[in-house]
Amino acid sequence: QADLRAWLTLPDRVLIGRAVLEPGSHDLQVQFTSDGGAVVTTKELGPIEAQAGEIRFVILHTLQ
Repeated sequence: QADLRAWLTLPDRVLIGRAVLEPGSHDLQVQFTSDGGAVVTTKELGPIEAQAGEIRFVILHTLQ
């Protein structure tokens, strides 16, 4: 018999972005946009101190 349960809280999309930064302090923000390109919400990431050769992952969640 098939398992008919559903997990309704899973996102319908996962978006990934990449930024290459020069060493130093950077004030970063991410703008989430609608399909038409309008800004829906903005998340401030605050100052990020980038080091030479560093790889950093930032995870953001939104319910928009």
